[in-house]
Amino acid sequence: NASSLSADDFNDDFEAVTEEEVNQSLLDEEERSRAANFGVSLQDVGNICRKVPNLGVEIVHARSTVTVDDFRSRIQACLESPRSHAESSKMKRPEQVMIVNFSRPALHQSGSGHFSPIACWHASEDVVLLLDTARFKYPAFWVPVVELWQACATSDSEKMDPRGFLTLSR
Repeated sequence: NASSLSADDFNDDFEAVTEEEVNQSLLDEEERSRAANFGVSLQDVGNICRKVPNLGVEIVHARSTVTVDDFRSRIQACLESPRSHAESSKMKRPEQVMIVNFSRPALHQSGSGHFSPIACWHASEDVVLLLDTARFKYPAFWVPVVELWQACATSDSEKMDPRGFLTLSR
């Protein structure tokens, strides 16, 4: 139960930042203007993440040679990645995180493209829990891996860039 956790329970080797702070520190004026007018594609977010020191970034377009089985294997690998060597009194976090870029309408939701991290995978049901970053609109939700893969194998409606996922590692 997460209700008993406090900020002191988490690793303190990273700092929370706001969207505005990211925009100001990692994007130049042209990039900020393009993001404000057209949103950001998978490639854009990957390029922004690559500006963060000591962060490994892999950008995978769903319509590449990656199959749904490869996607499932990568989900499992991220969620089973080695944990940090934080003190036992602190929450341990994975060394890798997967963020999916998907079409909301493909999952019967309103809106267009969206980014969400995968929190866990229920292997016997073959579903993943997405932590929605727009909690005011949708809470965290379970989605079958195959349906999520199909929602990732779409194109950005503004730029027609392919969607997919990012793997971030430290």
